[in-house]
Amino acid sequence: MATETYVQATAKERSREQVLENNVITVSKITGTNPMYYKVTVTKPSTLEFQFFGYQGLSGTIALCNKNKKVISAISMIGTDGDTGEQIYVVDKGTYYYKFTTKNQKCQVLSTIKPYTDKAGTSIQNPKELQKGQVTTGYVSLNDKKGAVDYYKLTVKEDGDCKGLYFGFDGQGSVKITVKIPGYKKKVYQVKSGLTHSIHRPNEPLVDGTHLSTVFPKGTYTITVKKLTAKTNGSYYIGKTKIVNQV
Repeated sequence: MATETYVQATAKERSREQVLENNVITVSKITGTNPMYYKVTVTKPSTLEFQFFGYQGLSGTIALCNKNKKVISAISMIGTDGDTGEQIYVVDKGTYYYKFTTKNQKCQVLSTIKPYTDKAGTSIQNPKELQKGQVTTGYVSLNDKKGAVDYYKLTVKEDGDCKGLYFGFDGQGSVKITVKIPGYKKKVYQVKSGLTHSIHRPNEPLVDGTHLSTVFPKGTYTITVKKLTAKTNGSYYIGKTKIVNQV
């Protein structure tokens, strides 16, 4: 549970920075329209969650900056549906600033740092093997360059052993997932934040806009996940499922 400390910024101080401790609530008094900079230090690759609290209808804008206070993320509107607003970023170790602007005079802010281990394959020669019945989580960092790629391999030992892949992305921006299937042209999906795709064999028929549960034939498949813009960041998952009886 978060502890609480009170640090107020007067009108004169509002453009100065405040240092946020991990999982500690800071109370800020902000006047005017100048942004408030909140400094955070990350010692290993992590997700950064920024939350602010107030009455219903509290709103503002939030962006993540590098150590020089240059914006490196998309600028997002953030508002409270009830009493809390939040934004999550994925970053490598380093020093960052939340750039927060609100017209409200007083709010509470909270930064939570959660380290992660990215096990994605780093090259086509060294892909991460997807395991049946397991969900693999990957991360797209703000520090990754545009066009950075994660590599995965799917091995289907018998026809009917795998009916499809399920992919979801949660973050800012979008990623491109490419499935290279023996005997077919590669199949490409662009997945935006908050969306989930089911991925099946190419050339299958569609019913009411959804995929039929056709199976992957026996073979080895290469799957890549590509960062599309410099400001894309977030986490994604890939799940391999076993075929089920069809009606």
